[in-house]
Amino acid sequence: MWDSFISYFFGGNVLIPSLKIGIGYWSIKTPAIVPELYRFVYQYIVVLSLLIMCLIGVIKNYKEKLLQIIILMFAVDLFYLVIMKVGLVESFIYGGRFIFMIPIILAWLYQSLNINFRSYLLFIIAGLTLVVLGNNLVRMLDFVEMAKKIYP
Repeated sequence: MWDSFISYFFGGNVLIPSLKIGIGYWSIKTPAIVPELYRFVYQYIVVLSLLIMCLIGVIKNYKEKLLQIIILMFAVDLFYLVIMKVGLVESFIYGGRFIFMIPIILAWLYQSLNINFRSYLLFIIAGLTLVVLGNNLVRMLDFVEMAKKIYP
């Protein structure tokens, strides 16, 4: 369940997982493109570092009312999709409701940090951005190739 949370729910909306052609998923008997769990260590490192930075941002700024609203919305999605297991694999559909919270929490984290640590945070975020852009570009190209193979 933890791997599904990282690969689909939280990470799948930021860092696109690898895709495969599956038959028989979701009671559909035709070939479909379905996501896989993360296969590479760097994917887990990126998602876990984002999760840790978001947790630090929430802890440092827990008195902000807007942040409390965002966390409440995220908790409802977490309960609905992960605990009740309603559409955990299709999190890319539901991710639009909570994925905006990551830049907001990172901005609050940046604002609450000491000036010396702000440059470290910017360096980390810049590195993560490059990794995310590279990974997502490769995964989108893989998706186009798979779509061409299934639907010529």
